[in-house]
Amino acid sequence: MTESWGEGSWGETPWGGGVITVTLDSITYCACAYVSPIFLTPSYCTDIFLDAEARLTAAGRSSLARTATEGLAFRVKEFSLGRGGFQVDRPCRVTEVQDPALSLIDEIYRAPIDDVDEADVMDATFVMRVTSDQVWSVLGEIGLWAQIEHSIQDPDEVGSWFLFAQAHFPIISLTGNQARTFRVTIVL
Repeated sequence: MTESWGEGSWGETPWGGGVITVTLDSITYCACAYVSPIFLTPSYCTDIFLDAEARLTAAGRSSLARTATEGLAFRVKEFSLGRGGFQVDRPCRVTEVQDPALSLIDEIYRAPIDDVDEADVMDATFVMRVTSDQVWSVLGEIGLWAQIEHSIQDPDEVGSWFLFAQAHFPIISLTGNQARTFRVTIVL
């Protein structure tokens, strides 16, 4: 584990802040706190960045194969968060992603993906930000959801959703005035 700390001014001015980054088991956590110069009052926010590597589900692997053989077209559009993914008696340890997975273990939130930094789904990093106003819970799993946009073999499946990829991570909480930014990459 590595740790670094940088700090700003917390004196009489309304400007200052600090940041800490910790890497544990190939997951990077980053937290920051600041005093808002806009409102001239202290406002404390923790924004933790979590980098996760998601594994393709059986449906994800099948859909990728079908894009080459059957002309299937799909787009990864949403993500979901859940309260599973870690060992209950040892929450800093993750559980293995079960395959075939049709959903998260305990999904509690789903929303559109904020940003994708590559056009090719296998080289992409999907970025999502969630605040405690949206989710107030412990978290340990994330899923990427895709929607079928075109299917030559079965036109009735157009518009249907499937869990494309899934990742588990050690327990984190989202409470108070906090935010989490998830950056998810796909691994085969």
